[in-house]
Amino acid sequence: MYLAGSHKWLGGHQPLSLAFYGRRRSRERVETVLGHMTDSGDLDDPLLRFASRLEAGVRDPLTETVNLTSLFTAQGAAGDHPTGQDSFATRLSNLDAASNAAAECGWRPLLPSPGLRSGILLLQAESKTTRREDPETTRASLRGGGVAATTYPGGLIRLSMPSAVLQRGHLDTLSEALRLAQ
Repeated sequence: MYLAGSHKWLGGHQPLSLAFYGRRRSRERVETVLGHMTDSGDLDDPLLRFASRLEAGVRDPLTETVNLTSLFTAQGAAGDHPTGQDSFATRLSNLDAASNAAAECGWRPLLPSPGLRSGILLLQAESKTTRREDPETTRASLRGGGVAATTYPGGLIRLSMPSAVLQRGHLDTLSEALRLAQ
């Protein structure tokens, strides 16, 4: 089973996650677990109930109001999102360019093996002082330099690479913001 949030990567702007299971041999197991969780109340999702009833052809009146906004948002975001290998290749190319820029500014890229890379770049400050810095201070420094990032204790920064090619000006902005955060 694969679980993915669409609000960030697809630009859906609504908290929404999608789950996919692609193997026939695991379908029965996933449906069994889903059934148990629904029956026990561990999974209380009005939208899931609504969609399940539609799929089953049940036409009885529903007893609750269901907010469909997340479905419309996800569909619109998925329709507008650049898809396919080209988008992924661009994210990986951006990851390489941002990694090189960061390495020149005192930030060490923490990269998984090439087959496991995605559009996420994790950086760690080489400076011990920066590693002791409060993550909010680091985030504020980056934001002051025009870069939005997730920051963690220990001088860690998480950057999401865009699907559009990073231009030299973007890399210059990133480099300057990383220097500010040092």
